Amino acid sequence: MVYRKSAVYCIVVLLIVCLAVPVYSQDSGAKTITAAELNTHLTFIASDELKGRNTPSPELKIAAKYLATVVESYGFKPLMPDGTFFQKIPIYYVNVSETGTNLTVKSSSGAQSFSFPEDFSASTRSNGFFSGEVVFVGFGLSAPDLDWDDYSNINVYGKVVIMLGGQLPPDHPLNTRENLRLISRRSNVAQERGAIAVLTVQSPPEEEGMIEANENFPNRESTVYGDFNPENAAFFSGNVRHNVAAALLDCDEDAVADMFEQISRGERIPGKSFTGKTAEIVVESHIIGVDQTQNVVAVIEGSDPVLKNEYVVYGAHYDHLGVRNQQVYNGADDDGSGTVALLEIAQAFYVDRPRRSIIINWHTGEEKGLVGARYFTSNPPVPLEKISAQINMDMIGRNDPETVFVIGPGRISTELDGITRDMNNKHIKMNLDYKYDAPDDPNRYYNRSDHYMYAQWGIPIVFLFTDVHEDYHRVTDTIDKIDFSKMERIAKLAYYIGFEVAGKDELLKLDADPNITVRGKLYTPSQRIR
Repeated sequence: MVYRKSAVYCIVVLLIVCLAVPVYSQDSGAKTITAAELNTHLTFIASDELKGRNTPSPELKIAAKYLATVVESYGFKPLMPDGTFFQKIPIYYVNVSETGTNLTVKSSSGAQSFSFPEDFSASTRSNGFFSGEVVFVGFGLSAPDLDWDDYSNINVYGKVVIMLGGQLPPDHPLNTRENLRLISRRSNVAQERGAIAVLTVQSPPEEEGMIEANENFPNRESTVYGDFNPENAAFFSGNVRHNVAAALLDCDEDAVADMFEQISRGERIPGKSFTGKTAEIVVESHIIGVDQTQNVVAVIEGSDPVLKNEYVVYGAHYDHLGVRNQQVYNGADDDGSGTVALLEIAQAFYVDRPRRSIIINWHTGEEKGLVGARYFTSNPPVPLEKISAQINMDMIGRNDPETVFVIGPGRISTELDGITRDMNNKHIKMNLDYKYDAPDDPNRYYNRSDHYMYAQWGIPIVFLFTDVHEDYHRVTDTIDKIDFSKMERIAKLAYYIGFEVAGKDELLKLDADPNITVRGKLYTPSQRIR
């Protein structure tokens, strides 16, 4: 182990000595971006010695130090207030207290108490106290265009919503691939309508399985990335046993089973408000361990004395999946490719410095749910309203050598879309494929990488991506399959886009979405989509 770590640091030192020699040239900064240097950097980042760069891990910290050391050699400075390149993100390991968590149903006839984890499930993300009048919404599905709306004439605002789990019959019109999201988002719909809690009655097979195995609901340890406030939950979602459902719905367990039979036949069950009946849920969580991860954030000051206080942000995630079943998931393309492209782009800006300042942000924990990007935009070291645009690269080293998929540049600013096309036509001449940019694209890539956290705050983004492949999230995502010539062209495209944005007289106009009028305002609730 000692020998391996020493070898890793030797590699780091040798690479930095070889690659970090200052470039004094009148050539464009783009000419410093080369396939050979991309290959050299990725050989280290995607090596077995870094053990798949899991979040958190000692190997991810080694990668962070490597990135910081190289980018500093290119003239970039630390951006964080503590004078380092590392935006430190706390990690909390949390579980639910079994003695401090309970559910009580109250009515004019008295109160019934139920225990966790015997009678209902709870998550550490729902920590706090929740109380409201009980309302039943049947299957909890809102699809009025498809002749099914369980919320018709039902007000759930400020209430505890009860809905049934289970499944519609296989041949039901709503039980299609196109409508799966309607069914999977039932709890979300209740929350969007103002419910403070959703209690889903588990299906009969689930209920029978727990009885036969004499099991309770699981009390799993949760990992919370970023600031953890044990009193901050505004919504509760959990499952309940049939005995709890009977108490909530003023019926017996046979009647609950009958309702599931109706659902299995595709029949709607009328909703009902239970005036005077309330449900109180108390969830108490405990921190049982702490850790830390980090974004790597660097800045090079713009050349304009005024515009240097505005920014273009580049991003990629430098984490991957780590080691599973004693196999290293190297993550050469995902997202080793974007990670090392940022190093080459930093070198290019060392040679040609634009008017605005350039921030390079290597995000941590993308694979854990956009952790680093979420934390950066929630705890920004510079004002979000001063960021003209964000350019994200995630998986840019595979598939058709002439094609790059472009996502999102026209959703907030038509200017950014125009710049993306113009820079490609002028300098790179790749095929820009926008098929994944369609709002109804089922892959929803716009929501699935770090740029999304910036877009939520009204910042125009462009996401460069070369598509998934058979090695995506597998041990076979290795460096021998990377097309470095393609990576070089995409890195240059990203450089040109950012240089053009950074040189404009004004911040990019927010003219594509009438709902987005200013930067720095949260427009869409954060969510993990993986």
